[in-house]
Amino acid sequence: MIRITKNKDDQPSIRDLNIKVADVLRLLGDGQTEQQIIESHPGLQREDFLAVYGCGANFVENPWGEIRTGIQEKFDELKLRR
Repeated sequence: MIRITKNKDDQPSIRDLNIKVADVLRLLGDGQTEQQIIESHPGLQREDFLAVYGCGANFVENPWGEIRTGIQEKFDELKLRR
């Protein structure tokens, strides 16, 4: 099951629940437990947290991944023109 998708604003979200990954991480950072978050967000499952943690780790390892990819593509395009 794919647990992290993009919402209509192109933000990483949990499945079709319209709960942003950033919001879950913020709630955890504020001290709420997974169980408290599950209770306040019906449909959220324990496995969703594992996906949220993975998404957070990917961002920490490569925060500008998409931007760098775009820059590299532009650089390669300019090199080809020479």
